[in-house]
Amino acid sequence: MRHHTGDLAICSFSNMLKGHGTKGSFVARYGGDEFVVLLPEFDEHQAEA
Repeated sequence: MRHHTGDLAICSFSNMLKGHGTKGSFVARYGGDEFVVLLPEFDEHQAEA
């Protein structure tokens, strides 16, 4: 059951990331619970979280 809950959380998080992307941005699941987000139209300060 725990794996299923974790999978649902990862899917929900990835959908949230995709929904907030801008034109030209790229979101990918890198592995496990790691994600890569590329924001080419943002400078260093804008992309900082």
